[in-house]
Amino acid sequence: MWFGATIGAIRYDGDHWEYREGKRWVPGNDIRAIAVNQEGGAWLATNHGVGLIERRPMTLAEKAEFYEDEIDKYNRRTPFGYVMSAVLEKPGDKAQWRNRDDDNDGQWTGEYGAAECFAYAATKDPQARERATQAFEALRFFSQVTQGGSHPAPKGFPARTILPVEGARNPNLESSYSIESDVKRKESDLLWKVLHPRWPTSADGKWYWKCDTSSDELDGHYFINARYYDLVAETEEEKDRVRQVVRDMTDHLIEHDFKLVDHDGKPTRWANFSPDTLNRDPWWWTERGLNSLSILSYLRVAEHVTGDPKYGDIAEELAWKESFAANAMYPKYQRGPGSFVQFDDEMAFMNYYNLLLYEKDPRVREMILLSFHEYWELLESELDPFFNFAHAALCEG
Repeated sequence: MWFGATIGAIRYDGDHWEYREGKRWVPGNDIRAIAVNQEGGAWLATNHGVGLIERRPMTLAEKAEFYEDEIDKYNRRTPFGYVMSAVLEKPGDKAQWRNRDDDNDGQWTGEYGAAECFAYAATKDPQARERATQAFEALRFFSQVTQGGSHPAPKGFPARTILPVEGARNPNLESSYSIESDVKRKESDLLWKVLHPRWPTSADGKWYWKCDTSSDELDGHYFINARYYDLVAETEEEKDRVRQVVRDMTDHLIEHDFKLVDHDGKPTRWANFSPDTLNRDPWWWTERGLNSLSILSYLRVAEHVTGDPKYGDIAEELAWKESFAANAMYPKYQRGPGSFVQFDDEMAFMNYYNLLLYEKDPRVREMILLSFHEYWELLESELDPFFNFAHAALCEG
């Protein structure tokens, strides 16, 4: 049964309600007439024209092909092909669009690339391999571009994102990246960093790279690195590239007390996994669960990829001596309706996936498995494919 309203269309099938708002599903919000055809499709006359909502059966491969084509057309930035959102100049009109840098280029591109790794493992499609390799190399460049240049970062530090120097305005001149802006923001966020420049230049002078990299980005890096190593890399040369970037990044964290340290010699705002910070600093208690889960996951990925047992030994020490395994059982401090933030959920599930694959201590794995299942139960109704497939792969049976 369909209902028309001035704020969109509503469908009820006897068990579930569905809401279809204007411009996303139909041309306008003011629904003036509805006609349902024999196939169950609904024609809706609106204040901005007529639209059709239909259910079109398709395979997962067909659905993936549609979205991959859309990404290749609209959602890539720079020759490296970073995957991010596209902004349409006119709503609903894909004739003109623009892309811009995003603080989470590392996370989004990492998730996309990991999906292509899974696609290659399932199909052996050479195009999936090409896309996965491009995404891996794009994120590997984030760790290379920070070395040398105007304000070099310590080895193993990945950039948030990059911009070409040629033809671009110096982003450091934007008011949002000024010292004054940082000082103002610190008034509402006491842990915010006053840092300049936010966009150092690379050693070859071709790129601005953004600093103050967050834990979000590291989650994306480790997620694709592990998938690429296991599912795509076939030659020793390919595997060595993964080993090197994972080793450098993980050693950086270990050598800096489990903190990601920027070009100014200080930790970034969000990538802090130190036991002293998470367990003993009251300002960081909200990050305790998720960041504990993250660092345990990173260390097990590093152990798996490099074969060096030191990473597993450190993970074991954090898990028990610093109670990170217990911390990781509760990665979200908020519970209840409206309390979840989607990108935090994605971060948690990437780390759950890696940790449950590579954790060698059965006690820790049992604790994390329980945490993962409980978390998924809270998100099950969202019908998120990644969440559901990850849970099915690791918790079912």
